[in-house]
Amino acid sequence: MNDELTTEIFGEHGESLVFEKRPIVDILEDSKTIDATLIANEILEWLVKNVENYVDNETKLYKIYLTIDSEGMSETKRLQDLYRAVPDEEDSGLSGPELREFMEKCSDCRRELDKATEKVFSIIQENREAEEKLFKRLVFFYEKLIPSSEGKKRALQIDIELKTLVEGKDDASDAEKKKIQRQIVDLLKEGENLIKYQELEGKLSVSKFEYEAFNVGVKLNSSVENMKEYTIPEGFVIWLELVCKLKRRPVAMF
Repeated sequence: MNDELTTEIFGEHGESLVFEKRPIVDILEDSKTIDATLIANEILEWLVKNVENYVDNETKLYKIYLTIDSEGMSETKRLQDLYRAVPDEEDSGLSGPELREFMEKCSDCRRELDKATEKVFSIIQENREAEEKLFKRLVFFYEKLIPSSEGKKRALQIDIELKTLVEGKDDASDAEKKKIQRQIVDLLKEGENLIKYQELEGKLSVSKFEYEAFNVGVKLNSSVENMKEYTIPEGFVIWLELVCKLKRRPVAMF
């Protein structure tokens, strides 16, 4: 088998993504030095820092493909690179019993790396302080700043209705003007409620963290003539679940 074997795919910006393959014995040896606590901290810090890049207030379940670079995530990248370095069975050049033995060694190697990933997941789940920090960063966007698509649509309708009422008010009778004014007030209140700040309470949990050892093809179709295709390379994926509700106000005793 050729220890210099590589697999080539193409990323979002058309760049060539080449994964260097390594002997299994070397991967297993390096896996023993992985710092799971450091990886957990790197991932949680990334999630907090990059909320604006993945937040969507129309969902409370997130599946996030982690973008791993060496800046601030060197230990996570090291584990990722070990996964990517596992040789490909189909490129081994072996057959028969030798191929079966080789495939078993590759599977055993991935299972050892999975143990490290499971340890990272366990440490992430135990870090309640970081989860609370992430919850506060994430829930902020559900409270006020990003209205839902339906809310945006209704806000545009209200704007049109208000303009029509204001324009018709000039030529209206006194009785009609009072009626129009009440309609204007009602529409303004409805519009305020669409973006009204409502403090929420709840929790955020990391429900799953694992390595997906396959590439994901993505198509972005902005128009019939303009279709963009690229590949999300194999890597870590994390699932977040947000649970929140309106914060209870103290009930008056008298």
